[in-house]
Amino acid sequence: MGERIVKEALARQPHAGPASPPQADGVAERIPCPDHQAQPMPLRLLSAPERALWHLDRACCLNGVQVAHVRGPLQPEHLEEGLARVQDRHPPWRVHIEDQGAELRFVDGPRRPVPLRVVPRTEATAWLAHAEQELNAAFQPEDHPLFRVTLVAGAQESEIIVSHHHVVADALSIVYRLAELLEHASARLTGRPSPLPLASLPLRPALGNLLRGRGPRRLLDMGSYLMRQAGARLRGARKLRYDAWAEPQARRTRLLHAVLEAPQAAALRARCHQEGTTVHGLLAAALLGALCADPGTPAVLGCFSTVSLRGALREPVGTETGLFVSQATTYHALSAEGELWELARQVRRRLQQALGWGEPHMTFPWLGLLLPHGANPGPRLVRRLDLRVPAAVGITNAGQLPIPTHYGPLELTGLHLALGAGTVVPLLLGATGLGGRLLLNLLHVEPLLGRERALGVQRRLLALLRAAAGPGPVPVALADQLCDPPEA
Repeated sequence: MGERIVKEALARQPHAGPASPPQADGVAERIPCPDHQAQPMPLRLLSAPERALWHLDRACCLNGVQVAHVRGPLQPEHLEEGLARVQDRHPPWRVHIEDQGAELRFVDGPRRPVPLRVVPRTEATAWLAHAEQELNAAFQPEDHPLFRVTLVAGAQESEIIVSHHHVVADALSIVYRLAELLEHASARLTGRPSPLPLASLPLRPALGNLLRGRGPRRLLDMGSYLMRQAGARLRGARKLRYDAWAEPQARRTRLLHAVLEAPQAAALRARCHQEGTTVHGLLAAALLGALCADPGTPAVLGCFSTVSLRGALREPVGTETGLFVSQATTYHALSAEGELWELARQVRRRLQQALGWGEPHMTFPWLGLLLPHGANPGPRLVRRLDLRVPAAVGITNAGQLPIPTHYGPLELTGLHLALGAGTVVPLLLGATGLGGRLLLNLLHVEPLLGRERALGVQRRLLALLRAAAGPGPVPVALADQLCDPPEA
């Protein structure tokens, strides 16, 4: 079983607690699905927006990366078995993409396992370097499947890092699969049969074909969407000032991680309710407020929000793996005299307006319309996005994750998300809630936005959030005074 695990300088460490029980009949048995084991099976063509994502990634890495922190005796073999079962069930974990000239097509088979790399957990933050490595290690056209997993293995504390090409999955898809992997590992540790089903699901149609309603209004909606984008530019919406320019292939996404513990996160949620806004509105406002003191901030700042479309599809997709997200952008005139809670309410109102206009139904199809013709369109598409998308920052907020934290002898102590962000914005905030805590990843793209500048934004962001947990108004001008001094 272990021949598929690539071990890097990992001496087998004794795991505390009881050893894995003897294998019961059927516990590790896996019945392969014969229809996708050996021969290639052509599936559907990629839609225009999916082709755009594929070519964008060829120009600048857009990998999704999720990091799960696990306490307990997690075994690499059990993770490998669980990955095989996930592949049996979910086609996006098996497929690769064939370039057929003018067309790109999903192809299932011949079956290849998800690469599993095991590295030692030399310190509590060892996962960070591996996560950044995965954020910037682009999947190549010949790669198959379009997923990789790294296990940062310790005796009682480990991290599972899942990286994937963005064309096959969104972040919530990976959250559900990580829960399944822990369910399988728990069953193996306690001598129970795996609870993961084996019957394969179908590969879903492209997102544009799954969206509900709007019908003949789609063309009018698209026209209105483009007019709003043009209007934002006329009002002064611009990108952040870049520290240094780099071609897309030379950009690198870096990650700054922070955690708000449960008492502070609970205080923020309660205050959001009192102030008539949402945690998402507050997080976006804090990011915008943290940029007020940045010398590269334009007068009007656009912030895109990732929007889940799982509830707006013609076919229910439940917890399946796929790309079921889009975006909506809000624009805000910033002032150092502004107040955080008013800005948070403004974000909420304007995001609700954008959702009412059907903007998430437009954003993804528009990406396909921007795709240039000819060979190697990715770099030209990046330049078009730089010119035509006035959004300067982004936030992807998965909210309170809808999965358990306990799996028998294993505990999920944290789960957070990251995304290669070099093509649209140089600064992106990823947020998740788990076990009452709020986990925040600030992603910045070097050399467009350097490390020191990003650290300053993070310090002001966290200072505003700490102040928001207390009573009274929160002037954004206080961010610099409130923030902790930089580390030496």
